[in-house]
Amino acid sequence: MRTMTLRLHALITGAALFLLSFGGSALADGIATPWQMNFQEAASPVMERIEDFHN
Repeated sequence: MRTMTLRLHALITGAALFLLSFGGSALADGIATPWQMNFQEAASPVMERIEDFHN
């Protein structure tokens, strides 16, 4: 019974660490936030022109 409990604990801990490891990458992807001052990085020439017009 103790071995099963230890395995379950290790599984839950591993799953939590796996899921939490992706939290910082969402912040680094350039996702817009409500208080952001400028646009995201341009992904097309049209957006580059819009960004130039905005600035």
